[in-house]
Amino acid sequence: MTQKKLKRYIVCLASSIFLLFALQSKACGFYETEADYRAMMFRVSLPWLKCMEPFNYTMSSFYYLPVDNPLVSDPNGNDRYRNCLEWQVACNKKPSIDDIYVIQYDTDPASFILSYEENTLTNVFKNNSFIKYLVEEKNKDLLDYMLFAKKAELYEAGRNTHFEDWTYPDRYTYQDDGNEKGGAKTKLLENANSMLKTKLSRFLKERYAFQACRLYYQFNQYPAVIYTYDKHFEKIDKNSLMSVWAGLFKAMATPSDSIEYHRLLIHVFNNCDEKKFRCVQLFRDNFDERELKARELSTALILMALKNPGKSLDKIERVFELDKDNRYIPFLVLREINKLEDWIITPLFYGKYSITNSDPFRCAYYSEWLEEYKKNHPEEYKSDEEEYRLQQENLITDMKYISQLKAVLSNMFSWSRGDIKDFYAISLAHLSLLEENTSDAQKYMSMISDKANPSILLQKKVESIWLAIKTQNIESDKFKDHFVKNISDLERISMPNFDNNKMLFTLSLSLANEYLKRDNRVYGNLFRL
Repeated sequence: MTQKKLKRYIVCLASSIFLLFALQSKACGFYETEADYRAMMFRVSLPWLKCMEPFNYTMSSFYYLPVDNPLVSDPNGNDRYRNCLEWQVACNKKPSIDDIYVIQYDTDPASFILSYEENTLTNVFKNNSFIKYLVEEKNKDLLDYMLFAKKAELYEAGRNTHFEDWTYPDRYTYQDDGNEKGGAKTKLLENANSMLKTKLSRFLKERYAFQACRLYYQFNQYPAVIYTYDKHFEKIDKNSLMSVWAGLFKAMATPSDSIEYHRLLIHVFNNCDEKKFRCVQLFRDNFDERELKARELSTALILMALKNPGKSLDKIERVFELDKDNRYIPFLVLREINKLEDWIITPLFYGKYSITNSDPFRCAYYSEWLEEYKKNHPEEYKSDEEEYRLQQENLITDMKYISQLKAVLSNMFSWSRGDIKDFYAISLAHLSLLEENTSDAQKYMSMISDKANPSILLQKKVESIWLAIKTQNIESDKFKDHFVKNISDLERISMPNFDNNKMLFTLSLSLANEYLKRDNRVYGNLFRL
């Protein structure tokens, strides 16, 4: 019986090692980013926060983005579906959303343009209800705009990345230099302005106006961007996606030291997902807070906090004071907890392999080369004794910060309800485990509803395993049975999700750390592999 349990435990241990392999094998060559190579166990993902994934905590301001893996600024594609829904309404709800999506986002612009010119749209896109609607004579205006939009997409600069992607803003050069591409885009702008002078539906007017704003911006004609926006949109309307998208171009055409610049970025950020990342990139702190309304200021503080890899508790407190219902507060709390995990348990679990607590090059691995470099350049490195002293000072500071964060979250917990209340309860439980306060952890975990969001219940299972590691006899068969059962459940639930795999990997390191504390080097080093 004991042998069978041991085999199960070893199988579980081996599976945790495979998690590491999955973590590392991300491309044809071995590499890791800062976001990958850190301890991470807290990953609650409430439904409305999916759009915030581009701002998950890393030691840099933003994710490291390799050229072959550009950022997806709207992971759920919410803006795309909003656009398709607006099209469906404009088409009297006759085409299906799926068929509109296929033409809008899954159809190469060159193939669409060629099919249009050869009059083969209905043959190439057989049984597509959107195409069937567009080709009707009475809907020629809609088809003409779709052709215009596909040409705009075809002629867009930087086609080696996603259309209108903000990941690499410096890559684009918008100059009408008389060549084929520049000339084509000039004609598009002339066409858009010509159409805006005709009698069109509000739906089409807004889309041509958006295209004109974008093209004027690309040609550095900033006053024309502002004039076009003000004439056709006036202000950002949460019910009009084009007014929000075009609002970003108006913001970029507005002097960056003005309150209007900041106000536009705030409202674009609040009212669409696809442009959130660009809004945060552009946002600055050179504004007078007194010129913003309370809810505007609360969002401004959110944008500033998202750019800060350091402590942001002061901003979380102010956002809550200004707008207790701000839906982004839980994400800032998530980021703050991930920071504390990184500062406290990454060095603890990784030791000398930690990039949170090691060399200035932020190497994501430990090598003989690095050791040799340290010997040859001692002036660039602190002594082991000095390094240890600083670690202890940082740990004391971080533990005080946990207490401060818990105090703020306890106040927010008392004001909250539903999923938000459960979120703060699981957050407080996790922070309690970070500070080795198991009684508080048990207390807050007991406050979580059995009907909480699945992501919160998943996190609760993670916390229960971590709590067992800290409170039970990890050498006993009872603990091993408990660990194997629960970690297997978590693997079954979590394996499709890369970030959840990192949670399991960190749990394995946590158990390894406890075995090494007890001088059980066999299990400890196997789990650390």
